[in-house]
Amino acid sequence: MSSMKSSSPISNFGASSKLTYSSSSSNLPSPPKEEFHSVSSPTARTSFVGVNYGTIADNLPSPADAVSLMKANGITAVRLFEPNHDIYEALRGTSIKVSVGVLNDDLPGLASAGVSATSGWLETHILPFVNDVSFAYITLGNEAIPGPKAQYVYTAIQNMWTSLETFNLSSQILPTAVVPAGVLGVSYPPSQGAFADNVADIMTDVTKLVYSIGAPLMVNVYPYFALVSDPEHISTPFALFTSTDPRFVDGELAYYNLYDAMVDAFLAAMVRVVGAEDVKIMVSESGWPSAGNEPYTTIENAQTYNNNLKNRALSQGTPRRQSVLLDVFIFALFNEDLKAEGVEQNWGNFYPDMQPVYPLWGWRGGAVRDGGGAGDGGMRRRDWGWRRSWRWRRKEARIERRRLKGWAGRERRWEGLVERRGWGERSERGSGEEEKGGESGL
Repeated sequence: MSSMKSSSPISNFGASSKLTYSSSSSNLPSPPKEEFHSVSSPTARTSFVGVNYGTIADNLPSPADAVSLMKANGITAVRLFEPNHDIYEALRGTSIKVSVGVLNDDLPGLASAGVSATSGWLETHILPFVNDVSFAYITLGNEAIPGPKAQYVYTAIQNMWTSLETFNLSSQILPTAVVPAGVLGVSYPPSQGAFADNVADIMTDVTKLVYSIGAPLMVNVYPYFALVSDPEHISTPFALFTSTDPRFVDGELAYYNLYDAMVDAFLAAMVRVVGAEDVKIMVSESGWPSAGNEPYTTIENAQTYNNNLKNRALSQGTPRRQSVLLDVFIFALFNEDLKAEGVEQNWGNFYPDMQPVYPLWGWRGGAVRDGGGAGDGGMRRRDWGWRRSWRWRRKEARIERRRLKGWAGRERRWEGLVERRGWGERSERGSGEEEKGGESGL
């Protein structure tokens, strides 16, 4: 199973990136005003923000506990990298929207064996659960383009769509592909986005196919990799959604963050091959690691990026299509300890014990523990920023009120004893000794 992200730097933002993504916008070239402008959608709608649920670990909670965690934290959509019947069972009866993936290694068989192969896949992995699990998407491969399995993606999607129609599921479940930023050959300015020459034919066919069936193309968008690959010219605020000034202007559109620029470059590439503006796109992965490559990977940076990503997805679109909200799957639900040591182990929103790495969702996790766990760098829970969240502050205030109320009661009882027994004034030392003795007896 592959829930590993491509670590390739987002270098295809072009030579202009050395000017474009600097920390100051004063020296940036402004591309000529041409071709693309902001597009409003007549069917703007609410979006969802879900989570990628990877399982490359030996210390994760049970699927039932993981699904309970998602429900408790208001997570409404989940992306699985491959079929997992145990997770399906846990999802039965919930309203959580599900995207499930076909492994890259399975693509040749599903493409070459025809519709019988995709129908058999559905009969094994979808039909037994379809009445009780909210399947929405089937992704044919994960970042298979570019790569040795790229040639099978188009036919596999086509066969899967035919099988879905055969089982009367085409109105409920859509097949599509997941691609990385590496499929773009031109991405600056975003309005000039175009697919790379080495995948242009495949991406043209796949894009036209998913457009024809009304499915979104799923794209993986990682400003983190762009930042670490070229920190001299890409500023941290631009990558984290915290820039207060536009870093460049493309026609009439100002770009304040790298995420918007990357998504709009994908949109331009898709529009270029389809010839229509109403193409659909979904962010299948985006996130920020919390450890493993300091100073870029900190809990604070991960919290900032993912909270800004979540809030933006639920409130506004990109500059190119401001009124069109994007569906997004944040990477990832848990830290996964069997991945490559370092950054890859630290993309989770939750530790394996179901405690939040930082506030993002509903902040409701499992039982608190004192020791560090896999992927947390040995940090003790008392050091977490999330402990200072409003829930903890409210709890601590409640405890303090109870403590003060208890001491006030004891003081009143002590004064009553003094008055009844006529002890009168006490020396400073005597007062302390009596108070200590009185406390033990009350």
